[in-house]
Amino acid sequence: MMRRLLALLLVSLSLPALADEFSLPVSFSRFQHAEDLGDAAIVDGHLKIIILSSRGIGRCHITPDANTWPRTVEIFFPGLTEIEELRLKTKRLSSTGSRKQSGRFAFEFIDATVDAKKDPPQAVPTPPAGTLDIQVTKDAGGIVVKLPAKLLAGKETLELAWVDWFRG
Repeated sequence: MMRRLLALLLVSLSLPALADEFSLPVSFSRFQHAEDLGDAAIVDGHLKIIILSSRGIGRCHITPDANTWPRTVEIFFPGLTEIEELRLKTKRLSSTGSRKQSGRFAFEFIDATVDAKKDPPQAVPTPPAGTLDIQVTKDAGGIVVKLPAKLLAGKETLELAWVDWFRG
């Protein structure tokens, strides 16, 4: 745990700490594991999010503190060497893919009229609405996920879930 905190501190220090730019522009909640950590900063107009995943598998909710998301968002998972599944969900859409599907994540629109707790799931899954250019690349220090410009809008929450390697 202490090693993870130190790693987050070191990665955070690598972000430019300009007084007018640096702030915690998002709030993290509902981490699957208590030892998972998140940090974020606006760097050159882009939102850089860092997620330290203690087990390589996890999920969290990320909400902008301002009334809207920046145009571009990048998520960095230091220490991970692979992403076999990455799920992103907002109130408008859901998308799933992996590093091998970089640039072509399938997505579907969320039906706001369906109550997932009351309505039974469809017997036949609906085909994807299309693909999103979500870029997932391996970096020397971990995995980098670049979301398409303007994918996130307004004050909506991003539900993020990840699996580095499937365990069998």
